[in-house]
Amino acid sequence: MQVELKHKVEHHKKLFESYWIDQKNLSYKGNVYHMAFYKRFNKDTGGIFFTLRDENVTKEEYLEAFELYTLLLTRYGKTLKYGTERKNINMIGFEKTNTYLNDVQNNTSLTKEDFSIINSLHDSIEQILDYQKQLSNLMNRFNNFIKSKEPKNIYTPEDVDEILKMNAELDYLQNRQINLLIDSTDEFKLLQQIIQHNPDLSNAEINKYIAEFTKGKEQMREELAQATYIDTSKVQSKEEYMDAYIQDYIQRQRNSNKKIIKELRYPVNLT
Repeated sequence: MQVELKHKVEHHKKLFESYWIDQKNLSYKGNVYHMAFYKRFNKDTGGIFFTLRDENVTKEEYLEAFELYTLLLTRYGKTLKYGTERKNINMIGFEKTNTYLNDVQNNTSLTKEDFSIINSLHDSIEQILDYQKQLSNLMNRFNNFIKSKEPKNIYTPEDVDEILKMNAELDYLQNRQINLLIDSTDEFKLLQQIIQHNPDLSNAEINKYIAEFTKGKEQMREELAQATYIDTSKVQSKEEYMDAYIQDYIQRQRNSNKKIIKELRYPVNLT
C-alpha cells in the first residue's frame, strides 16, 4: 500500500519538489483517505487529498471526508502541542502558595475580612490545581487514544468527534484556570497588604509567588479574549461550553476550507 501511496503522490509532484504524506488517515464510507503536502526550496507549494479507490467517490463524499480530515489534522495537532505544554507547566508556585494559605487559615490574629480574602484565594488556588489534575488526566487519555491507533493511524468519524471533545475540554480547562487567576489578582494584592500588617505571616519564597500572581491581569484578559472565540457569558456548564466551542470551530474550519480546497492539486473541481 505504501508503494501505491507514493506512486499517487509522485504523479502530482512538480519539478524540484519534495513531499511528505501525513501519517494520519481517515476511514469514511468504505474508503481510506490520505493527505500529502509538497514543498519546493523550503516553501509550501500545495497538497493533495486522496483515496486509492476513488473511482466511485462522489464530490459530496470527498467534501465530507475533507472536512472531517481537516478537523482531525488541526485539532489533533493543537491538542497535542498545547495540551502537552499545559500538562508540563510548573505548578510549584501554586502548590506552595496553596499550602501556605491553608496554614494561614489557622492564624487566630487575623480579622474576619482577612480570613474572607484568604479563604477565597485558597478556594481559587485549589480549583486551579484541580483543573490542572483534570488536564493531566485528559492528556493521558488523549495520548493513550492516539497510541491505540498505531501503527496504521486510521481514524473514523467517531474518532474525529472524540478528538474534538478532548480539544474542547482542554480549552475549557485552560479557560477556567486563566479566569480564576484573573479574578484572584486583586485579592492577591490585598493579601500583600495583610502580610505587611502581619509580619509573622511573611515568607520570602511565598512573597515572590504572590507578587507574580498580582501581575499581568490586563495582559491575561487580552490573551484570553484573543484565544476564546465563544461568548462565555452565554454558557453555564462545562458541557455547554464544549458544545459551543465545537460548533464554533467547525464553522471556522469550514470557512478556512473554502480557500484550502482551491489550493489542492487533486482532486480537481471540488469548488
